[in-house]
Amino acid sequence: MVDSSRGMANTFLGEINVPKLRISLCARTKNMKKNIVAENSAWDSANIESYLSNAHIPCRLSCITRDGFPHVTSLWFKYHADKLWFSFQQSSKLALWLAEEPRCGFEIAGNSPPYHGVRGRGWAWLLESSEKPVLESLIKRYLGTDASPLARWLLSRPNTELTLAVSPSWVTSWDYRKRMDNSTCTTGQE
Repeated sequence: MVDSSRGMANTFLGEINVPKLRISLCARTKNMKKNIVAENSAWDSANIESYLSNAHIPCRLSCITRDGFPHVTSLWFKYHADKLWFSFQQSSKLALWLAEEPRCGFEIAGNSPPYHGVRGRGWAWLLESSEKPVLESLIKRYLGTDASPLARWLLSRPNTELTLAVSPSWVTSWDYRKRMDNSTCTTGQE
């Protein structure tokens, strides 16, 4: 299937019937490649992928709401197979907004100096968590265990969980560690 409004090839994956929301699932077939890294990016694609794989900080994910305004949500993520992976509830506004408008932006960066990180934009696609479960791996990544009360609560709702994959179409990075005081240097793990 070709989504002519966006000029990208898609693979139709099916539909999710969520109360008040019918999500058509299309996998964007564009992968993380060197040609999507901005020319003026501080890091090359290998360094960007290394940072995304090793950063244990939330991703700020932006999308467009029904009223046309941008909305930013901080979410746990993991980077795997050229995509950013997230998990959240089907009933969330984020699911509705991304189903209606799959273009999104993201930033993974710490809040403390010296500032460095990755930002970009891409295409979102939604899957039932049973198709591609990521919640348990996110819990282990961010909490270290699935035995905590928070982890048990999050894992208690598998039937209403969605998996989100963001396929980046453009990425860049910045790194001010060399020009900022190294005494305040962090590792991006805050």
